[in-house]
Parts: sequence; structure tokens; C-alpha cells
Amino acid sequence: MALISLLCSSAFAYAKERYPARGGQVTFSLRTTMKDIDAVNRKAYAVLDVTSGQVSAIMLCRTFAFKKALLREHFNENYMDSNTWPKAEFKGRMTGPTASDAAKPGTYKVTLGGELDVHGVKKMRTLEATIVMGAVSTMKATSQFTGGPADHGIRISGGVNVAEVIQLSLDMDLKKI
Repeated sequence: MALISLLCSSAFAYAKERYPARGGQVTFSLRTTMKDIDAVNRKAYAVLDVTSGQVSAIMLCRTFAFKKALLREHFNENYMDSNTWPKAEFKGRMTGPTASDAAKPGTYKVTLGGELDVHGVKKMRTLEATIVMGAVSTMKATSQFTGGPADHGIRISGGVNVAEVIQLSLDMDLKKI
């Protein structure tokens, strides 16, 4: 009985160092010869475990919002193939604040290293991010990085000249469970 109690209390303590985010925001901006295209996804999910440094994030590609419905349709059907690859996912580790750092307010520069899976193509990425620890078991994570369609096997149809580099940003509010 003591062993079961010890295991349960250890599992509970471990779970207390997880910070999930629901409704995180991912945006991208790309330039084409015809127009600039900006989109935002406000339905990204993430979990950060400050004890182990593990981080996982996922979003559905179809939940990106565009200024024009036709752009959304082209994005999902012609480029992302969202019926075949409905989600984008990141799994990796964070180096930066420790569990004891998470207990006190402050701003930390961190590195996220892991596998980014977009359009069925997995690629190792290293991203720089900023974590702002709040006073009441909350944190805000932000990052800006670049990527390109070719990085994940996304083909751009003839006649459309898309910049090779796309600006992406993420903004996540996480709260300790």
C-alpha cells in the first residue's frame, strides 16, 4: 500500500509540472508575385513539461483563416493536401528554464529542438523562443522562425512564384495543471 501511495504521489507531482496551451496562435506570411498572403490559426495546442523539457504541439491545417475564402481553399486543396495530411505537429525538447525557474516570474530565452512534421515530411528543426513566466503558474511562449514549402515537399503550381522563405510565428499562453 505504501508503494502504491508513493507511485501515485510521484505521478501527481510529475503532472503538476505540465503546462498545456489551448487556442495558441500560429501565423504565417508569404510573398508571391501576385499578392502577399497572411494566415492565422488560433486553434493550436501544445504541452510543455518543464520537468523533462519535453514539448509537443499540434494544429489542424484546415483551421488557418485567410482574408479570402478562395485562398483558404487553394491552401488546403492545392498545397497542403489537408485531406491527406490534416495536421502539422512538433515533438521535441526545450532547453532553458528548469522546474524551479518555472516557479518564479521571469523572461527566459529557450531553444526548442525536435521533429517538425508538415505535409507528411518530418524535418529536424531548432527554434529559438522566449518564455515569460507569469506570477500565477502561467507562461507565455513566443517564437518567430522561417521555413519554406520545399522543406516539406509542398509543390507550388506553375505560374505562381512563391518566396522560398515563409515567415512564421507562434504565440501560446500556457497554464500549469
